[in-house]
Amino acid sequence: MQQQAISVGDLENHSPVDSSSLVDHGLRSYMGVPLESKGHVLGTICVFGKQFQYGEQSQLPLLQAIGQQVAVAVENASLFDESQKRSAELAVINRVVAAVAGSMDLQASLGIIANELGKALHVQTGIALLDEEHQVMTIVASYTPIPDAPEVIGIELPIQGNQSTQQVLATRKTLIVEEAQRSPL
Repeated sequence: MQQQAISVGDLENHSPVDSSSLVDHGLRSYMGVPLESKGHVLGTICVFGKQFQYGEQSQLPLLQAIGQQVAVAVENASLFDESQKRSAELAVINRVVAAVAGSMDLQASLGIIANELGKALHVQTGIALLDEEHQVMTIVASYTPIPDAPEVIGIELPIQGNQSTQQVLATRKTLIVEEAQRSPL
């Protein structure tokens, strides 16, 4: 659906919306065109004037043409950013796979994974393995970006009473907890 351009020659008396803040800044007229790409409105180009402008419709085609080009540029920049992000994610995966494939030492491999994941996501990470009875997990590898953070490798985490871990183990599905301190689930 093609969005329509808007032209208001007198913001003070003929604006379809409250324009008092614009008028307070000495602006009297407005023209706006949508930045539309692939059926989505990404924003607008707005042109304000300090004088009343009636009948300035002749400027709208130029503004619309510029708006179309800006929308394409915004869309392309967004696609490029997404591509760069995906490329960075694939680079992390490749580094982890290469490092783990080259090591026969499980402990070293898990350490590499924790480090790469933590650095890529800018978070503290830990890898914990279950004991044979599935009662306790022990942190065997970790990464923290926090200087002088206490060492967590070797800490044992009981499964019983740990609702989030119990749910992950029972459902075998990823669980995301937004505020773990307030709500473990």
